[in-house]
Order: sequence, then structure tokens, then C-alpha cells
Amino acid sequence: HALYRAIHDRGIVNFYEEDKQSNERILDIFVRANEGGTQLSKSEILLSIATSYWASDDEDALDAKEEINNFVRNINQEYIDEGYDFSTDFVLRTLLVVSDLSAQYKIRNFTHENLTLMKNIWATGDAQTAINSVVQLISDFGITSRRLTSKNALIPVVFYFYHNNDPNLTGDSEHGKRAREAIFQWLCSTLLNSNFNSKPDQIIQDARKAIKQADNANFPLQQIQRDIRSRGKAVGFSEEIIQDLFEDIDYNSRKIYLLLSVIYHPDPALDKSYQIDHIFPRSVLKKENLIDKHDFDPKRAEKYADLRDHVANLQLISDNGNKSDQLPVEWIKTRSSNYYERNHIPDNERLLELSNFPEFVETRKKTLQKHIANKFN
Repeated sequence: HALYRAIHDRGIVNFYEEDKQSNERILDIFVRANEGGTQLSKSEILLSIATSYWASDDEDALDAKEEINNFVRNINQEYIDEGYDFSTDFVLRTLLVVSDLSAQYKIRNFTHENLTLMKNIWATGDAQTAINSVVQLISDFGITSRRLTSKNALIPVVFYFYHNNDPNLTGDSEHGKRAREAIFQWLCSTLLNSNFNSKPDQIIQDARKAIKQADNANFPLQQIQRDIRSRGKAVGFSEEIIQDLFEDIDYNSRKIYLLLSVIYHPDPALDKSYQIDHIFPRSVLKKENLIDKHDFDPKRAEKYADLRDHVANLQLISDNGNKSDQLPVEWIKTRSSNYYERNHIPDNERLLELSNFPEFVETRKKTLQKHIANKFN
């Protein structure tokens, strides 16, 4: 009676009737309405549902919350230097995919039947093994947390490892080399092209289908890219895509290391000691410095400063040899004989002088773009 009076007579409870019978709608309303209290995310609610169902089986009960949280905590701790921050979200999404269920991260997919299937797969340890193998692989590639702009890109790779019984992709075999190369291209292409910014579930399901149909445990990069391209996504490294990447990405972009990894592959993939370096030093190319110390007029100085962080002025090196603010025309004399070729430096000493910096950028940009197109197409 007290509750009835509070709602109908006293009018102190704010409410409205929801006429749509949708669990997704209910979950969304709950998450938003709960913002003022203890924060509960969608993944925490779905994990609670999984915990309830996994524990309901008296014979094979599992505590989903404890199991998955411990797994996430351990993998993040193991790769603490890479800064990975994997979450229960990622694990639950991945479990849906390896269980051959819809990739949509919706409450309607967390039915008793589906959760039982997911629990049985989790109990085998195969999903955890596949995730661990993929995390080890991206660590080898040098793709740290800062460069992993969408963890969804990893889910098809996890499914590939799971579906093929955790293949050993070492560089000792031709199959291992081919698969690693294809996976590297997949990750760099999808991350650089931001393929997972919209409709990620469709991409994941396209990739899963292609992997299931692939012969000889190959990673079917070309088939996946054809399917994604048919959905209107930018895929791979066409001439137009490469030009767009060079326009959109510079030293301050989160994607810069990925683009440089494509340029230098496979070198930085196997050595974490590489650092991004400006060929023409940043300090020299500051507008004020160019005006004060090199007698540039403001307009010319601004043009140089605008090109300072361009991809074509960046390189990956393991030791800058006390480079400091030396111009390349001087510093390059301390480099080994293969420096020009490895870093795609124009073999023209005139272009290494400060007065010809814009021409250097334009020349090296064309060289780098041609190199990517030839290598990955």
C-alpha cells in the first residue's frame, strides 16, 4: 500500500511506461538511469548474466566473473610493458565469435543456451590459448596498446587461431611466414583504415566465414578484404588509400607507428628498441628558430614548420647517434652504408640541405608511397 500511495497519490516517484518489449532497450535504460549511483557498464551487466548461468549447473559450475576477470588481469599484467588494457568486453565478444554465434554484442545473444555453449568452450581452455597466442603475436609485431586503435581487429585473428587449433606460426616454415605476413597486413590495413569504426559485427562475421572456408589453415586476407570492400569499406593499400593516409597521419597521430611499421616491415616488428626520429630535426624547423637563426621570412618559415611532422620527415631508428639538432647533410655521414636504402632517403645530397627541405619531403613521400604500393599490392 505504501508503494502504491507513493506512486499514485503522493507523486514523488518519477517514472514513465516503456511500451517496447526489448531487452536491449531495458539494458540501455538501466545503464543510463544508474549513472547517478554505482557505475555499472554494459559488459558488467552481461558478465553478471553469464555468472548467473554458468553457476546454475551444479555438476560443472563455473564463476564467470572470477574466471574472466582473472584471465584479463593476468594477460594485462604479463604484457605490462605493452600497456594492453584488455577487458571483459573483449573476452565476451570473442567468446561469442569462437562459439560460432552472432558477433553482435547484444543481450539477446546471451541466452541460456548460448551461454552454456560459451561456458563449455571456456572450460576447454582453447579460447584462452587462442587469445594468448594472438596477444603474443601482436607484441612481436610491435603493436602496443597505443597503436592498437581497435581491439575488434584482433577477434578474427583469435578465431583463426582457435579454428586451426593454435597453429605454430614461426618464421621457420613457409606457412608460418605467409600467415604472419597476412595477419600483419590485416591488422595494419584495418587499423589504419579505421574499418571497425562502423558495423564491426559484419566485418567480424565476414572474416569468420572466410577463415572457416580457407584451405590449408591459411589466413584468407584477400577473401576477407574482398568481402569488406563489398560493404563500401576502404581496404588494403591502393594508391588512393596510401595518399589519404599520408595526408591524414603525421607525427602526432596515434596511427603513426602503424604507418611506419608498414614502411619498414618487418624490421620494427621484431625489435622494440626502435624510436621515431625526425630526419630534419624538430628544433631546427620551429618557425621562430628559422626566422631568428636562418633568416627565413615568416611565410617561408611557416611552410617549413607545417612540414616538420610530415611522414616523409620521419624515420625509425634504434640509435640516433647523438643526432641532436644536426641537419641530415651532416648527420648522415655517421650512418652505415645501407642507411639510404633502409630508410628510403633520396640519394641526392642537395636535398639534405635545409634550403631544400620541402623538395626533400615531396621526393621521399613519393618514394615511400611507391614502396608501400609495390610491397603490399
